[in-house]
Amino acid sequence: MKHYRIIMSLLLLIPLLISAQVDRTDYFVPGEQEKELMIIVHVWGEVNNPGRFIVRDGTNLLDIISEAGGPTRYASLKKVYVAHKRDENPHIEMINIRTYTERENIPIPVLLPGDVVLVKRSTWGFLLDIGQLTGQMTVILNTIWLVLNISNFGG
Repeated sequence: MKHYRIIMSLLLLIPLLISAQVDRTDYFVPGEQEKELMIIVHVWGEVNNPGRFIVRDGTNLLDIISEAGGPTRYASLKKVYVAHKRDENPHIEMINIRTYTERENIPIPVLLPGDVVLVKRSTWGFLLDIGQLTGQMTVILNTIWLVLNISNFGG
């Protein structure tokens, strides 16, 4: 029984050790057979499935946004930020994706290990959020007004 507990404890630790090694680097080779370099890229903001992605080296900006489930309906494809950290110096680019989707023969930016992609919300999406908040506040204020008037009505 004692050996069983030790073995189970070790089996539970193996995934933690493996994930800890992946977190220490921004790229890795998944296996000897494939011989393909993989990189880690983070996607935030107005995409349907934001998160950390392990993709092939050479993946471009459009590919990673597609991998993240594509842009939401409130995404601003005119303002996509890509943050690189090279030689301890952060560098942030603002990219208009429509430039690459509307014109041919323009190379799409290729991502590097550790890049962070941020798809910003459009002004329209921001205004819709404000409209929803205003609607909710109106309901709350009307409820308070109604309660106060009913309590004053009785006397």
